[in-house]
Amino acid sequence: MESSSQLSSGGPVPRPRRRSPRLRWLENLRDRLPQRSSLPQLMFAPFATQLLLAMALVLGLSYQMAGRIINQLTSELGGQIGERVLQELNAQLSAPRQVNAINARLLGSGLISPGRVLELGPLLQTEMEQFQGLGYVQLARPDGTYIALERNQQTDELELSRQGPGSGLRPMITARAGADGQPGEAIRSQSFDARQMLWYQRAVGNPEAISGFSVPFGSAKAAAGVAGADIWPIQITRFLQNLQIGKGAAVLVVDQQGFVVGSSSAQKLYGIEGGRLVRQRATEASDPLVRGMAQLVKPRFGQELAERRSINGSASMVVTRMWNDPSGIRWQVVVATPEDNYLAAAKNTLATSLVLVLMSFGVVVLVSRFTAKLVSSPLQKLAGAADAMAKGELDQRLSGSAIDEVNDLTLSFNGMAGQLRQSYGDLEASKNYQESILESMPSGVITFSESGLVRTANQASCRILGCELEQLVNRAATELFGGPNGWLALQLQEVQHSGESRQLLDTELALAAGTTSVNITLQPLQDPRLGTIGVILMLEDISEEKRIRGTMARYMDPLIAEQLLRSGSDTLGGVESMATVLFSDIRSFTSITEVLGAQGTVRFLNDYFTLMVDCLQREGGMLDKFIGDAVMAVFGLPVAGDSDEDQAIRSAIAMQEVLANFNSERQTRGEQPIGIGIGLHTDAVVSGNIGSPKRMNYTVIGDGVNLAARLESACKFYGAKLLVSDATLRRAKGRYVSREADQVVVKGKSEPVLVHELLDFSTEASFPNRDAVFARYGAGLQAYRQQQWTEAMGAFQAALALHPGDRLSALYLERCEHLQQNNPGPDWNGVWVMEGK
Repeated sequence: MESSSQLSSGGPVPRPRRRSPRLRWLENLRDRLPQRSSLPQLMFAPFATQLLLAMALVLGLSYQMAGRIINQLTSELGGQIGERVLQELNAQLSAPRQVNAINARLLGSGLISPGRVLELGPLLQTEMEQFQGLGYVQLARPDGTYIALERNQQTDELELSRQGPGSGLRPMITARAGADGQPGEAIRSQSFDARQMLWYQRAVGNPEAISGFSVPFGSAKAAAGVAGADIWPIQITRFLQNLQIGKGAAVLVVDQQGFVVGSSSAQKLYGIEGGRLVRQRATEASDPLVRGMAQLVKPRFGQELAERRSINGSASMVVTRMWNDPSGIRWQVVVATPEDNYLAAAKNTLATSLVLVLMSFGVVVLVSRFTAKLVSSPLQKLAGAADAMAKGELDQRLSGSAIDEVNDLTLSFNGMAGQLRQSYGDLEASKNYQESILESMPSGVITFSESGLVRTANQASCRILGCELEQLVNRAATELFGGPNGWLALQLQEVQHSGESRQLLDTELALAAGTTSVNITLQPLQDPRLGTIGVILMLEDISEEKRIRGTMARYMDPLIAEQLLRSGSDTLGGVESMATVLFSDIRSFTSITEVLGAQGTVRFLNDYFTLMVDCLQREGGMLDKFIGDAVMAVFGLPVAGDSDEDQAIRSAIAMQEVLANFNSERQTRGEQPIGIGIGLHTDAVVSGNIGSPKRMNYTVIGDGVNLAARLESACKFYGAKLLVSDATLRRAKGRYVSREADQVVVKGKSEPVLVHELLDFSTEASFPNRDAVFARYGAGLQAYRQQQWTEAMGAFQAALALHPGDRLSALYLERCEHLQQNNPGPDWNGVWVMEGK
């Protein structure tokens, strides 16, 4: 009871207050501080603590900020390096394909004869000079002809190799190339046959095979040869080694099979296995940095990265870029930049700052502020400049820094920015140059992708098709060439599938503005690794040329019109050459015109000339001119042939045969038949454009022309329809029905000419008993030459008995009677002098 009363009288007992761990820590710190201290000491402790914490915080934040800025900078610089490498790869690997396309086009289109391959040293040298990245350019033909221009990988000098046609391995001389593309001093000789090389066999046998940068040229069924060009792989490595990417940094290019394409280190691209040269796998490279980079990106091939990774135990910023060739080739560009290149300066600055803080707080404050500003300000400027470069502003330059490491980084950045700017300018200039070449071509050029879409087109193609560039690009071939032009879309598909070139000459396209005549060339776009990746369509507008050629051919010989269109009138200057001249003339034309009248005469001549000109042109004769009712033609001009005399004789025979049919039709209509005389002679003549500057005429002149005209006139005297000089008959290769007519000196000549009468066109009705008459006539001519007048007259009389209309037999019979009465003497040689023309 006592205890209970006490509790009730004293009230509740208070509980002790619980303290937090933070308060207990502060109380313990307060208990350890001196109970008595001066004001400076009291201010110094918190100030010192605050200063230390502030310095630690400032330095930590500065270090983190510097790390972020440097990571950003290295990432962007690595990206810039990767982009620069991609541009270089595009520039270097586009050159061989362009050169192959140019050479295949030149040799396959006939602009340069494939037979002149050994003369193309200057062309190859020009291509090597225009495309500095090329390692070699080569051309080979099926007959063994080979020419190559190669850039020496050590001296950068050009070396020319040439080999003529032949079979099997033959010595080939390699010499230094002179300034004019001709061989200079010989360097070496080796046994070589281009047809045994793998690149040649694959290009010819299977254009879709992976055979290097080589393409066949010529017809689709039988290649006229192979054109090849490529860069040296070492050039990519040299380019990477010349990049200013900083100490310890590296650039690696690997393909999708994991092989090394190029690196900035001394890593070799090839190794030897079993005495054979094999490519180096990146993951098995002798260089540990290359091997580490390859192992890092191997499981992530095809991805573009920008992250901090450890390579061989060293932290680096790794940036990757993918290079995808339109042909399907995929390469990964890997740029690795050690962080210590940039963070080492920040670490050193931090350590120095801490030492200075311990030595003097006052100095530490100044030094820390100065150091922070000195370190962060240039790095921030550097990061800003890198951001601007990433946006395409390549004209970035930074001033120097007081800190050596930052200054080195600034100098490296300025050098890299300048090199990127120069490289970008060079690439732009090269691109513009190539585009200007394409745009300057008069022919239209359109490229189609593998899916049949238009990828590129030049202005000439827009002009020919009558549309704008925007209406061509990305359009399907079936959409572009539809309706009446659908056949062209099918041709594009067939070339895409077959991989064989096609050429369609004088083809018509139905366009909105009307029909256009074009020459079409379809060429497959070949990739050595993927095969056919598209088709190139070349259009040559020949509408105007075709119209002009048709107009000119009505007023001059088509052969002359063709040469004038191709080369101009200057090429038709005076030339002396052998040719066969044909003259023909209508007998009694004056009396015919009196019967027909003016309009009837013109209609008659047009019908007659149409038949005669057809006979001439079928045998390749060149119509020189119409002289009233006469026709003058030449065989062997402007281009000589092996059978010009035979063609002239066959043409003359055909003229007489066609005339016989023409006369039959005229007689059926009750019109008077006509006769013509033809003279043929082969001799040296002068051909060319003759006239005034305002009016020219391509013709032939000379004694040979005059003699042919005299022989045509002599047909009247001898009663013949076709007289041929012995010079023509001896040069002819065919056998013809002829007989010797006379040895005659025509007017204006002093030397006798042996003349023959041709009768291949004769029939039994027009010349009865021809063979028997020839036999009697030949015996009489032999006796006549021997002055045996009685025997000669007997033979000629026998010939006339068989064919009373034989004018030659009657003529010689008259001569025999005259000479029998007027003995010519022993010096008589049987030559007859013709007084008239």
